[in-house]
Amino acid sequence: MNFNNLTTIGSSAGQQIKRMVTWGACAMACSGLLVTHALADTSNTASSPDISSCPSAFHQVVIASNATQCQAFNEGLPASLVYFTKNSAGETIRYYQDNIPNAHVHTPINSRVLIVSSDNTYRVVVSPDNNGAQVDILVMKDPAE
Repeated sequence: MNFNNLTTIGSSAGQQIKRMVTWGACAMACSGLLVTHALADTSNTASSPDISSCPSAFHQVVIASNATQCQAFNEGLPASLVYFTKNSAGETIRYYQDNIPNAHVHTPINSRVLIVSSDNTYRVVVSPDNNGAQVDILVMKDPAE
């Protein structure tokens, strides 16, 4: 911002307006940082996702061998896990069709494809990503039930 023309209003009034605008901009920037910090606060491990190396399966749902950035959000049922793969969305959809018997593949919505097991135990969402696909796995119940 250019504050040079504010000094023509009057020395003290112009300086006061400059300070108010500067503090307003600072307050906006600081509040954005506080919101970002609040969203990214990982000090409470009970509510934070666990980013770890990727397992070969999650509650008996297979995970692509090249999976990265696995995040389990809940280990208890219902349980969820998110990961990325370098495989295309189409390859990933075929992978889950081959590995979840009688899976129903829904029509894409916003480029995301929902795959549901016939007994509604597993739900897998495949979303295209610039470098492959994001996979969200939701396990609704114990497959033994």
